Amino acid sequence: MLKGLAGDLSGAGDVCHVIKDFSQCLAAQYLLPGENIMFSLQSTKEEFTFTNHALLKIHGSNSTTTRKLTERFDYRHEIIKYVQFETAGLVDRDCEIKFKIGGKSVSIDVAKAEQADALDFYKVLELLSRKQLSNNHTLMKSDEKEAKNPNIKSEKPVTLRVENLTRNVNADHLREIFGRFGIVIRVEIAVPRGKASAIVAFATQKDADSAKDHMHDGWLDGNKLRVLPDVKKPEENQRSNGSNTKRTHRL
Repeated sequence: MLKGLAGDLSGAGDVCHVIKDFSQCLAAQYLLPGENIMFSLQSTKEEFTFTNHALLKIHGSNSTTTRKLTERFDYRHEIIKYVQFETAGLVDRDCEIKFKIGGKSVSIDVAKAEQADALDFYKVLELLSRKQLSNNHTLMKSDEKEAKNPNIKSEKPVTLRVENLTRNVNADHLREIFGRFGIVIRVEIAVPRGKASAIVAFATQKDADSAKDHMHDGWLDGNKLRVLPDVKKPEENQRSNGSNTKRTHRL
């Protein structure tokens, strides 16, 4: 506590160090299924952990508080822009990585002795930013092309059945988790007497396949998930065809 208080008074509480042992990261307890830590920077006041899916920022009002706020910035939805790196001067004790993500400015002070590592992280963020901007540009061009040509048929939603869910999992939670693999059209949860299940509909087959590959046999809320294509049973197809036939006769 005294060390943290001294850091606040001297300003050292804002200076981050590179975490080599990821088990020491505060963010480890907030990782979603299939999510892994890529690198992490931590001071006595805050932590910036970059995973393969998001930036997790964990911070308190000061170095001694145990009350921490966790913010998640998912790369799929939040674009990183304006990445900058400021080297440490002769009398400085830290260098600095700056960028914007989701419209929010982020500044990370890194200990001068770890400037080489910080420079590598800057390069990773710059490459990620370029990839995000490229993907966004491609998506915008695709939307414009479809809008100009009404004859282009959009793909039908591709649905997956998610089984062995606990009753603690809700639709918003599933949308956030599965949304990392593509555009989720809808989420429907069924809660029978046993364990809950859900239908997750994706915009494309590619997104659905990616979600199935990553999430099948994964763990969520202490349960091992089963993620399978939502294929209608033969009797369901027969009933559907029968109802369509009756409808045709009435017409």
